Amino acid sequence: MKVAAGLIGWLFFLTACGAVEKTEGQADMEGTLLGSMGANTFLLFVEDNISGTVLEFSDELVGDSYEAEIYRIFLDQDTKLIYEETGEELSAELSGMGFNTISFLASSTERIKINVRGDFEPEVTTGRDQNVLLYPAFIPIHEADEIIFPRQDLGTILDRYDLSRYHSDKTVAVLSFLDEVFSYDSMFDGDQLYEYSAEDQHVILGHYYNDEVGFFDHFIDEYPAYYVVREDGVVFDTNNLQDVTNYLENELGFEVNEDMYHDGMIEDDGGSDE
Repeated sequence: MKVAAGLIGWLFFLTACGAVEKTEGQADMEGTLLGSMGANTFLLFVEDNISGTVLEFSDELVGDSYEAEIYRIFLDQDTKLIYEETGEELSAELSGMGFNTISFLASSTERIKINVRGDFEPEVTTGRDQNVLLYPAFIPIHEADEIIFPRQDLGTILDRYDLSRYHSDKTVAVLSFLDEVFSYDSMFDGDQLYEYSAEDQHVILGHYYNDEVGFFDHFIDEYPAYYVVREDGVVFDTNNLQDVTNYLENELGFEVNEDMYHDGMIEDDGGSDE
């Protein structure tokens, strides 16, 4: 269904009468990362009255009773990044991340907690007859004082990957766990594995940064660590990226997609170290 241009319905903010009392240690909001809205700005979905806390996106009309709690969150160099397990501040710095901010956040967690600057009262967007994401400009915005990252287990991370949607037996996710602070260059670790992507075979890469707070030390003993994942879970793990390549070729039958070079999708430097 095509989305009609313009605003359908009115936007109202329903706020509680008076400040919302918080228990000690309770964050202002907790929700799911939805994506970037520009440099250092992202969407946080808390819940709606259709799908609860797990957003089911649709452009279908849902009636004028639709309600959603969702926010645009702005970060700057003064926003603190906190590991909830220890209370430590991350070494990763937001300054200079720009449009890579959402990549960093998504590599650490899917659900986060946020404390904002100033007083906070939950705001519910209502008066819409379609999904609130269709008109993101009208979503309330807050400046983040603290972003709090929960502890993650491997199972929680694996749950993010729905490989069945590719409808191919030759589909894997390769998860790279790096004992590093997030950096732009580290986002490209393992990119050579994309050579094995083709119409009938798919390689999805995920990067996870241990930071100095030790996000993943509770289940990883040696870094870097690489996990090859299929629909039924982890099928191979190693500390050597070349082992991943060998496994894809020798055990799963993946082949290099030569067309990627011919079409200019990958530049072959002829073995140059530069």
